[in-house]
Amino acid sequence: MKALIYTIAIDSPRETHHQLMAKILINSIIRSSFSGEVLAFTNARHRLYECGRRRVREISLDFEGENARDVESFAKTFKYRARAYMNAKRYDRVMFVDCDCLFLANPASLFASEADLMYSEETWSSLKGDWHRGYLTDEEMQAPHSPGINSGVWWVRGECYDELMIEWEGVKSGIERQQ
Repeated sequence: MKALIYTIAIDSPRETHHQLMAKILINSIIRSSFSGEVLAFTNARHRLYECGRRRVREISLDFEGENARDVESFAKTFKYRARAYMNAKRYDRVMFVDCDCLFLANPASLFASEADLMYSEETWSSLKGDWHRGYLTDEEMQAPHSPGINSGVWWVRGECYDELMIEWEGVKSGIERQQ
């Protein structure tokens, strides 16, 4: 199975904490013996790995001259915009992982399901709670209890990735137009 894990390490000006966390995440993936590819999107002035790492690719995004609020806003929407920088159809599975995560074991086992999309539920919260309800319709708000969804770790079948990300962007854009 050909798999890709990507993360986003976009820091506000003069900060580097997301880049450091991404490096720790990537090191944990490498040490787990994961045989797939890893992609890190950063706005670092320097590469995360000056000498590179096998199966790890870094894409540097330039925010020179941007203010912190604009950089932070861009970073929040980049999960679905990253599709412009990759060919997801080359992979059986594409996984997004927030840079503040770690793998203690090989993540390949997470790809075992035949589902098109897998995500983590937050059983302690509600989909209708403050953190999650931003994109629910009035009808969905009346539905029975559903747990919240954590958008920090998920994977999608490579052939479905672009379609899902376009839909995600459409939902986000539709909400912004309503506000």
